[in-house]
Amino acid sequence: MEYVFRFNGESKDKRVEELKTMFLNRGYQVLDFKENSNQKGIYYLEPRVEPKENFWTSVVSGSLVFGYQPQIINVPAGITYISLNDDLEFIEANNNLTAKAMREIVNQEYRGRSKKVLFCGYGKLTAALEKVFSDWKIGVLNFNWHKMPEITQKYGNEAHFKTAPFKDFPVIINTIPSDIIKVADWDKKCVKQKIYDLASAPFGFDWTGVEQSDYDYQVLPGLPGKFYPKEAALAVFTSIEKYLLLHAKPALVLCITGSACSFVK
Repeated sequence: MEYVFRFNGESKDKRVEELKTMFLNRGYQVLDFKENSNQKGIYYLEPRVEPKENFWTSVVSGSLVFGYQPQIINVPAGITYISLNDDLEFIEANNNLTAKAMREIVNQEYRGRSKKVLFCGYGKLTAALEKVFSDWKIGVLNFNWHKMPEITQKYGNEAHFKTAPFKDFPVIINTIPSDIIKVADWDKKCVKQKIYDLASAPFGFDWTGVEQSDYDYQVLPGLPGKFYPKEAALAVFTSIEKYLLLHAKPALVLCITGSACSFVK
């Protein structure tokens, strides 16, 4: 094998163990980040991990580093960083697992009579959430004018721009990685709601002037790895294999034509 698979042995992410097994089954050697090796590696960084300088000094030149961050600016020369979130098929698979896990959490924690949910943001993750909450009444809070005609056509009066009647929704799920939702403007009745944040930092809610502890608010990172580690690892493994196939060194093929008696010449 041209590469060995490298992983963080101290990780608590269940995907890591699954990935180790998958690479072993493909004939790869698997090594902890701390183990010495001069062979080029396929390094896996868990979600929300942004490596520090001491990580890069241990990476063998010519290696590939796969992570979830859209871009990392301190990558040394000779090392290639690949964002898994540049792979649309991976994004779809990961979002579907996130949405499925989110529905499981809501089923466990919410026992109210009103099945009404507000999704904050209208991107690929919201599209996945819409599928698993299809039996609920859905509202969408959007911050992009150009998306409003589509959302309004789909949800009518439950399509909202910049603000929404938050008190009307017992469950609120955010997908926006920007704290642009002003909680201080909410009706005080909202404190009893289930509020979940699936976005990356700085998340979606601006808690300025509000006691966050007064709300039933949870940040839920890495749901695919927690709920469906094997499926989540398979999405990563498939994306890595696809990258390796697309960037494989081309083979040189020589085709000799004519009769066999002329081959020696």
